[in-house]
Amino acid sequence: MYITADGSAAQGIYALDRETGETQWGIPGPNIPEPLVRTEDVVLASYDRYELVAFDATSGDRQWSKAMYDGDLFAPAVGHRRVFSADKKTVYGLAVESGDVQWEQALDVAGPPSVVGESVVVPTTDRTVGLSIEDGSELWALSETSATGCVPISRGLLYTSGNSVTLRTNCD
Repeated sequence: MYITADGSAAQGIYALDRETGETQWGIPGPNIPEPLVRTEDVVLASYDRYELVAFDATSGDRQWSKAMYDGDLFAPAVGHRRVFSADKKTVYGLAVESGDVQWEQALDVAGPPSVVGESVVVPTTDRTVGLSIEDGSELWALSETSATGCVPISRGLLYTSGNSVTLRTNCD
């Protein structure tokens, strides 16, 4: 189990044994305002100083880090051996193993990305956008700014607006 501690002498990231609660490893550091994300053998943290960092899940050793420059980072999403991170102006597709940026897409991002099937779903300030996992190209967009809720589902997105419920998929 991985946790963050903030505003105390123990500020940082900690790996705890699920059974005993004992600390397996700890990394003191700055505030991490977004939830930690684990994929395979990597724990990802979005530091509030605009840096995405990958740590080895077993040892806590730093694997790689990537500076992001356009504002606070949202929590990353993972899927298809990639990490999808976003700041307020850009969505990034990175390799899990190295942190190498595979693509970037400029958007006015309003929240964290989600992986849904073959898409990276990104809420923006005026719409919801589905980007290709492979190259970041826009696959679809929903301009309904009055949506009151949306739920990622396999190969699509279920969302509500007013009294209607709509299913948007990546299928032909």
